[in-house]
Amino acid sequence: MDKNEINNNRRDFLKKVGTFVGVTISLPVISSVFNSCEQDENPIPQPPKELTQIDLNKYPPINTVGGSVKILLPGKNNNNPIILYRKSLDEIIVLSTICRHAGCEVNLPQPGKIELRCPCHLVIFSAENGDILINPISSEWSGEPLDKFNVIEFDKANNILKVEI
Repeated sequence: MDKNEINNNRRDFLKKVGTFVGVTISLPVISSVFNSCEQDENPIPQPPKELTQIDLNKYPPINTVGGSVKILLPGKNNNNPIILYRKSLDEIIVLSTICRHAGCEVNLPQPGKIELRCPCHLVIFSAENGDILINPISSEWSGEPLDKFNVIEFDKANNILKVEI
């Protein structure tokens, strides 16, 4: 082996070792960058849910089964209206009006219907539970139901609803 061949072999060996060492050192850094992108390091804090009383006497449409009304409770539901839907004589459903796809406000159901329609992409939700009934944009958005709030108590005698919002 002549001197030039030895130098070339040595140079190739040092390049390979340098590449190996560089990759070995940078892998943990690259991995941590990708992992940090997968995790929400600073999640947006949601305000704590509070018990809220709603006097249903103020909203006559809710007095009949199948009736619904949109109401705004300042400081609740991120200052978006909520929907009250009378599912039965003993049950009131409370949902957010905001579709999670594009943040649009859903419409109230037509009389005798349970369909809450999103005017932005025509997704149809159930007023009975907030679930998606029809999703015409399934290729774009797999869908999420409307937020449903927990009804703690319904005092039928006084027509007062206690809800965690």
